[in-house]
Amino acid sequence: MIYKIYHLIRKLLARVNLGFVLLIFPRDFEQDGLATSRFRPFAEDLDFIDAKRKTVSMIGMDFQIDWRTHVFLWAFRSTQLLPGIAIELGTGKGWMFTMAVNHRQIPSLGEVILIDRFSIWSVDKVTGKPLVGQKNSVYTADLQELEGRFSGENGVHFVKGDLPGVLDEIDLEGKAIRFIHVDLNAAQPEVESLNALWANLLPGAMVLLDDFGSPEFFESNLAMRVLATELGFEILGLPTGQGLIIKR
Repeated sequence: MIYKIYHLIRKLLARVNLGFVLLIFPRDFEQDGLATSRFRPFAEDLDFIDAKRKTVSMIGMDFQIDWRTHVFLWAFRSTQLLPGIAIELGTGKGWMFTMAVNHRQIPSLGEVILIDRFSIWSVDKVTGKPLVGQKNSVYTADLQELEGRFSGENGVHFVKGDLPGVLDEIDLEGKAIRFIHVDLNAAQPEVESLNALWANLLPGAMVLLDDFGSPEFFESNLAMRVLATELGFEILGLPTGQGLIIKR
């Protein structure tokens, strides 16, 4: 009985302390599963703000993933001095790379390969097989519109097909990779694709896992941690729900 009372008092004190902290440091950012009072430079970055305005106008919707987008832009820009190419596994409506195109601090994307099924159907979270009849609002089947959006970037190439199988249709022999963005929303194709591309990654290259910390995609988290053990890399879990890998 005393034990239960003790832990009840501890819980009450913890709630009082939390309320006191929030009173002093109110959460002025609540979005995409993240609530914080921490300073966020991108919120006052005019280049970021302008890029988002243009991207929303182009795509016709606001994904409301500002901090995730900021992390993506940082990782992509951080690897631009490396000589390799960038690859996106799971492009959807193209939010991330459209932001990169519209960001003034990224004058050119360089060589980028955007890979997707380009279908409106949701996918099974383990196998990646399409769930026909279940639409996903962040996916698109309009590949022509996407290609037009990137028409000013000579180095951007679109590949349509199922991963990892479609990788066999891409000539990657001798090509170094500097950056990979993984956002397939499905464990097996994410792990199998990254495993297939790992040898091409340059030392210092970055891999950004979009859904690593999302409870909705626990299967992807578990599968990636198993692959990390097999290949000998570490994953930095971020408060945004992303996972960051740096090739040694």
